[in-house]
Amino acid sequence: MRRSVWERGAAWGGAALVGALVAILALASLGLTGPQAGPPPTWVGDLYRDAAPGVVRIEASDQERRGSGFLAGDDGLIVTNGHVVGDAEVVLVSVPGASDREGRVVYRHPDEDLAFVRVDDTSDLRALALADGGAVRVGDPVVAIGAPFGLQRSVSAGIVSGLAREVPGKGTPSISRAIQTDAALNPGNSGGPLVGPDGAVVGVATSIATRSGADEGVGFAIPASTVERAMDEARGVPAERGYLGIVTVKVNADVAGAEGLPPGTDGLLVARILGSGHALRDGLRLQDVIVAVEGEGVDDNRSLGDALSRHAPGERVELTVLRGGREHTLRVALSERPPEA
Repeated sequence: MRRSVWERGAAWGGAALVGALVAILALASLGLTGPQAGPPPTWVGDLYRDAAPGVVRIEASDQERRGSGFLAGDDGLIVTNGHVVGDAEVVLVSVPGASDREGRVVYRHPDEDLAFVRVDDTSDLRALALADGGAVRVGDPVVAIGAPFGLQRSVSAGIVSGLAREVPGKGTPSISRAIQTDAALNPGNSGGPLVGPDGAVVGVATSIATRSGADEGVGFAIPASTVERAMDEARGVPAERGYLGIVTVKVNADVAGAEGLPPGTDGLLVARILGSGHALRDGLRLQDVIVAVEGEGVDDNRSLGDALSRHAPGERVELTVLRGGREHTLRVALSERPPEA
């Protein structure tokens, strides 16, 4: 029997209502109902309660510099930014609800905006763990904890907006592979932790991009992998970093013209292969242009060194090279850096 328009409308409406109820129940099971999709409201609070006890305020009073830091081990080592401590040898470390204490600046990383402060008393602090290098992804929720405008252990929340950003320094070292976030960062947040969803520190808040001087939703953090390597150096742990054994030249218009490379080629020309090591045996050739390591673009010796430093001697890394106008992928084993290199 053919149904009337009203009957068909009622059937469609009933089906739509059932479908909507099913969708709502499915979303509810994932915690995605309500005005905002994403983590439940307790997520930020839970992370804050776990991580905040490791965060301190740092003041280099003789230079009127203030920022944040966090305890990163049971040996009293506190991570912060180099621009927070400046040239000071001793800083004031403040812990809410406890007496201020003296901290000694024990190490400054020469190429990154990082510094390390040691305190004797950590009884009222909780050490925070650093995340694995590949643990952070675009879209991950994060919280920033620090002392913006001196307000200790303030928290802001957001997401990872981007990875591997190159951030030029303004009176400070530039930052390679920076994490971009929209979690609010303001003066005083510098040196504080950017904490990922599992409670580990994915980065150290260090700068913002702004036209007004205040937070505009584009902040940057030094990635945990960089912090971990610098922290090993601060503790005197010998760095075992992979070595490729080559001499490279940055490709510019003159180099591209001289080598017959296509205009606009960006990368590093292999000018020499030292000795008869792995690079030569694994297929790397003179005049190859290295454009990426493990899929991460490289365009100068620093970015190449940074990419290789995340791998130990004996590991194989994937190199993307241009050769004869075509792109090739090589798996090259890294060597130990010789003492004279």
